[in-house]
Amino acid sequence: MKLLNNKAFTIVELMVVIVIIGILAGGVLTLNYLRSRQIAAEKACFYTLRLIERTEQRYVYEKERHSNSMQELVDGNFLTARPKCPSGGVYAWVSEPQNSEAYQTQMVCSIHGPEAEEVVQEEIVKEKIVKEKKFKEKI
Repeated sequence: MKLLNNKAFTIVELMVVIVIIGILAGGVLTLNYLRSRQIAAEKACFYTLRLIERTEQRYVYEKERHSNSMQELVDGNFLTARPKCPSGGVYAWVSEPQNSEAYQTQMVCSIHGPEAEEVVQEEIVKEKIVKEKKFKEKI
């Protein structure tokens, strides 16, 4: 009497294959998760940079001079607290001397560095495009 044909997979073989597929899928998901967290931290940093720059513009408008430090913005109630980068970076002013014609204050992050300016500029262009589309839709 023949009980079973030996051409089928055993339960152990199937379990080993499932475990291997699970390990590979887990590795891919972990890498995607870590990358998405990094992107979220960068975007939060860039938006904080924009907030600080806008706050500085408001300070200049009201005081008719540039602030000397971020603490001056906090002390003047332009910011509620000193902003922090989600990645642990430190924000710092990068500027020309205040009496020069090309004086521009720019905030940069010690971790996200100069590329922050490019991303912020891209975001500003995207915002303008969206605002223009909304304005045209209203007309």
